Amino acid sequence: MREMKGKTFITKKAIKQIAVLSAMRCYGVVGLSPVNFKESSQKILGWDEGKRGVEVFIDGKNIKIVFHVSLFRNINVKEVVNNLINQTAYAFERMTKLTPEVIVVVEGVKEG
Repeated sequence: MREMKGKTFITKKAIKQIAVLSAMRCYGVVGLSPVNFKESSQKILGWDEGKRGVEVFIDGKNIKIVFHVSLFRNINVKEVVNNLINQTAYAFERMTKLTPEVIVVVEGVKEG
């Protein structure tokens, strides 16, 4: 059998989609908060693509995923944040064989 050689590219959009799916499956996360004015405007106008609240930074083989989240009130913030970090890293590693750095910024707390 001959080994095939080639390259695989993963876009920021694909990385964001993986991250958003991980966040939405994480217990305690109410939603993702807009990162900037553009995302806030898109949400207000109904143009939200479902990828707001996630920033992706790529530097060579290093990938950093930054979540901006709102959490349920009366939960252990540290546990939810650790769960989100671990769940995202696991899903991303399983799908891409790359290990991302995951950062979570808690933007707010909501009634649940």
